[in-house]
Amino acid sequence: MIKIILILLLSIFPGLSFSSAVNMELGDSEDKLYEIEGIATHVTELTVKNKVFVTYFYQATNTFYVVDKTRKTICKISLGEISLSEIEGVCL
Repeated sequence: MIKIILILLLSIFPGLSFSSAVNMELGDSEDKLYEIEGIATHVTELTVKNKVFVTYFYQATNTFYVVDKTRKTICKISLGEISLSEIEGVCL
């Protein structure tokens, strides 16, 4: 039944995208992020307390991924907006 509903939704709304953030976890590699999500809508590099991070925003899923540039791993996943204090609190 769920498959039928999904097929109907996709046929009615062909541009509909389901969030793949479910497939991404903290600690996953930057390479896996590219594999699963593809090219980000916006990419921003920032330095917090002498540590460099890259934020990837995917507009289709309204998801931010914060990657520790040295380790090349995801340290924060956020639906919607993300603040600097969230990055400091989780990624440092």
